[in-house]
Amino acid sequence: MRKVVLFIMLLMGLSAAAQQQQISYVKNDGNWYHVYDTNGKKITTFAKQSYGEVVGWSSEIIVTKSGAWYKILDPQGKTLKTMSEQTLGMPPSYRASFPLFIGISATL
Repeated sequence: MRKVVLFIMLLMGLSAAAQQQQISYVKNDGNWYHVYDTNGKKITTFAKQSYGEVVGWSSEIIVTKSGAWYKILDPQGKTLKTMSEQTLGMPPSYRASFPLFIGISATL
């Protein structure tokens, strides 16, 4: 029982730490993207060459596109999920005009 309580407390602490790292905005700086939190503090920086173009973000995730691939990143720039355009099921003509994901959660 004690181990369960300690485990739950650890999870709560990790959850609180993750909540502090919410994305406020992503700044495009040439070949780099800088991710800032709600206090204006830089969370991380990542290269366009490595992740592609940022097509959208929320307080919990960043979505990038490189060729026919989309990546979902956490606030620290870690890849949570990679999906192809075919996986998303959008027709080619619609893909080019649809830059944001709607309803994606960081639990993917």
